[in-house]
Amino acid sequence: MRGSKRVMWALLLAGCWLAAAGQVATTTVQGTVYRADGTAASGTLLVSWPQFTTAANQAVAAGSTTVAIGQDGFVSLQLAANTGASPAGSYYTAVYHLKDGTVSREYWVVPAAGTASIASVRARLEPATVAVQSATKQYVDTAVSSITGNYLQVSGGTMGGPLVLGGDPTAANQAATKHYIDGAIAGTVQKGGDTMSGPLKTPDAVNKLPRVDVRHTDFAGGADPTGQKDSTAAFQAAIAYAISAQQASGTLSYPVVYCAPGRYLINGTLRLPDTLHLIGDGRNACRLVETNATANLITVYPPSSGLLGGSSLGSIEGLSLEGSGHTTTGTLLEVDDSPQFSVSNLKLYNNGGRGLVLNGSSERFSSVNLNVEFIRWPITLSSDENESYFFNTQVPYPGQVNEPQTAYTSYCYSINCVNGVFPAANAGPGGAATPITPDPHPAIYVGDAVNVRFIGGSLKPLKYVGGFQLFSTSVSDISSFYCEGYPVYPYDNSPRLNACVTVGGAARHTTLTAALSGSGSSVPLSDVSWMPEYYGDPTDATAFGSNTEYVILPADYLSGSTAASTAAPGIQRGQYEIVSVSGFAGDGKVYFSGRNQSGSTAPANTQWPAGSVIEQIPGPYGAYGTVTLDEDHINAIQPPSTGYTDNCDQTGTKTCAELIFGFEPDGLFYDPLGGANPVTNQLNTFVNMDGDEMFSGSYAHMGEIALHGFGSYVIKGNGKIGNGETAEVTASSGTALNLGNITGGSHMTAPTYANGVTAQASVRIPSANATWITKNGGASFYRGESLLYSQGGGYNNVLYGSQFANQYCWFDVPSTGTQPGMRFCLNGGPKNGSNQGLEYDQWNGSKWVSAFNVIDQGTVKINGGLATSTVLNTAASLTLGDSNKTVLANASSGAQTLTLTDCSGTFSDGGARTGQEFTVVKTDGSANAVTVKAVGTQTISYGGTAAASMTIGSPGARTMVCGPDHNWYAY
Repeated sequence: MRGSKRVMWALLLAGCWLAAAGQVATTTVQGTVYRADGTAASGTLLVSWPQFTTAANQAVAAGSTTVAIGQDGFVSLQLAANTGASPAGSYYTAVYHLKDGTVSREYWVVPAAGTASIASVRARLEPATVAVQSATKQYVDTAVSSITGNYLQVSGGTMGGPLVLGGDPTAANQAATKHYIDGAIAGTVQKGGDTMSGPLKTPDAVNKLPRVDVRHTDFAGGADPTGQKDSTAAFQAAIAYAISAQQASGTLSYPVVYCAPGRYLINGTLRLPDTLHLIGDGRNACRLVETNATANLITVYPPSSGLLGGSSLGSIEGLSLEGSGHTTTGTLLEVDDSPQFSVSNLKLYNNGGRGLVLNGSSERFSSVNLNVEFIRWPITLSSDENESYFFNTQVPYPGQVNEPQTAYTSYCYSINCVNGVFPAANAGPGGAATPITPDPHPAIYVGDAVNVRFIGGSLKPLKYVGGFQLFSTSVSDISSFYCEGYPVYPYDNSPRLNACVTVGGAARHTTLTAALSGSGSSVPLSDVSWMPEYYGDPTDATAFGSNTEYVILPADYLSGSTAASTAAPGIQRGQYEIVSVSGFAGDGKVYFSGRNQSGSTAPANTQWPAGSVIEQIPGPYGAYGTVTLDEDHINAIQPPSTGYTDNCDQTGTKTCAELIFGFEPDGLFYDPLGGANPVTNQLNTFVNMDGDEMFSGSYAHMGEIALHGFGSYVIKGNGKIGNGETAEVTASSGTALNLGNITGGSHMTAPTYANGVTAQASVRIPSANATWITKNGGASFYRGESLLYSQGGGYNNVLYGSQFANQYCWFDVPSTGTQPGMRFCLNGGPKNGSNQGLEYDQWNGSKWVSAFNVIDQGTVKINGGLATSTVLNTAASLTLGDSNKTVLANASSGAQTLTLTDCSGTFSDGGARTGQEFTVVKTDGSANAVTVKAVGTQTISYGGTAAASMTIGSPGARTMVCGPDHNWYAY
């Protein structure tokens, strides 16, 4: 209540101030316009006036206004009184443009009154001077008869001699001499045929039809192509006239609005129905320049009448839409809820706001030859812009305007920029190197759209912001794009850390600056400059809203926490409300179309205090269709040089990589994988790369593809992974796969988060028939087909087969359910340390239990009986080896000596013999002994005694194990 009273007092005080300022009093002129047949007329009324001073001595500047005549013929407008005004004879010129094509003009004198009818203000104009003396009939008759015989009648007559003129005419209504006429026709071309001495030129006609030229004087005096006067009223009048000049009723056949070459100043927003065509002669021919600090330049909107098949089919072609640098923060072209609108040969230039914004259901949008240059946020597809296609999209210098700050920088909008200035080198604490953080904002943003394609174009340099962000986009494609971090030369030392393409990425968020009641439909925010779903006019946000889901969190939000929030009374720290957002508007507010949506955990009608966070969320499972990157040039990352350092963290929103796949944990709603938030734990991304070109270097993030959360990826190329033992490497914060031979880049990395969970990715590389699957803690699985050279020596000795790292398993198909009952796994070779050999496991109902495990060539573990490498020996001597690990010694015919293999030696594959076992069983009861001896200085320890040999004198078994000290141990 206190806030409401303060607002009411503010309004009362504002009203008092306006009254005190002495505004010009106006009269409401209104009435109903009829045709001669008695039916109501409709169309457009254009009213213009010269500069004058009212009878109350108030100055009125020259100007014009446009008012629609309603379907019922009614029209109403406010005008200053010009009765008794100076100069004398001041009047309003009223021009009617009716929908039946009728155009008429009349003049108004408006009294000083509350209201006046149109009929009462129509002027009764008379000549400036009027003879006031009266004349008798006799006087008139005598005067007429005196001239009858000597003068020609006005109706015509015959002269008795030649008419001699005093000279060539100087005015249009003067008679012409023969001399004048002969000279005039001397340079003409005869219709019957003639020879021209120069080129044939056509006049630069300014017409209202068949195309509506904004320079026509009927349109508020005409637009000014010289850029000296404001042309806003002229453009809007021309647009209104085009709407009224429909060529065939009910067909949406409207004339084209034409903009001739020139520079036109616009102070405000031109509102264009999405059924019209606004065209010029080229991207540098007609230039519309916005001079208003916050307004959109053009807003395209759907008319209130029904559309043909739900499609607008309007367009903007051959124009340049320009801002005035960082002083203009609106949108150059906003298209609201207008299906099948198109742009071609369009340039958007030098604006501190946004370039192109598509809102609502502006699907099936088409763009050909679009250039967006020096724009803070070049292109935004806010929500359901499905089936939209962009051909040849050039985006130079995103995240900045054309206002140089230093030799290497312009006025910029990166999170590293302060008041438009990029930090200089060695600006860290105590003159240390300046840390630069990757910017999460993209030049081109695509929200929840399906089937969006960008085919051909470029994005560079990516010094201040990233390239693409496809937040929750499905079945979409970026093809043949050139993406670089290089600036205009000379190159400065600052790094380029912003990704070329992000699928998922960081979510946009901001904070409330006032309390939001439980049923509130809008609330002011701290900053809307980087929020999608942006509408310059709040009315458009509610009329053509995007209806995108966001979440509101307490300022002290902690995922999964049931502790009471100190920031938002009455809720827990881990609770939130899901809302449906119509849009963010130029008044700094967010407008809601729905509150407390499905999935909300906060109590219904929660009141959110100032400081609460509002953050965007994707669909329930992220992107549910594949994003394709094919034949793109990807070289966005450049390392820091002298005076700069990077501020990268691959586990969150400071991820530095050429490509980022997955939703980045941000410490707000988005948890790392395995966190307490069940919503973000199920988000997926799917990406297919085909023939993309990447680069590597000494800097770790050059050529890097960074992964987050869940994802499935296919990377197509012409190369092979290489040796499976070295294809997978350990990254600084997780695990990585070497992709150098596939993309030309470096690695695909999966971070391990602070909770110990690694990003879960399934990567398939068809050219290598390879698969890579990450697992928690950085361990992963790799399998691929490879050609291995020099197998067994010799140039032509090769082996082609399937390679794997860590573990590769085969599972049985269960007769019921989904849980297999057994598995057989290959666990890698001897170089894998403890993770080597093979195993056979059985499922006991809750976990896998080992039934058989071969750790190495020297050790077999068995849960049961097994006979392997067993020989029966009756000879006097035998050397033990890999083929006779178990010896049944029958010494009944004589004593035997069995020699152990060298415990310090290696297996054929280079692996140490540590752990190798031999078993000798004396099977007979004779007195002949069986002696087992070691080689060299090695000993056999048995019963606490170490000796060079050991004797088995009675039936029984001894097992010898090779120890890590290269001696044998028996039991």
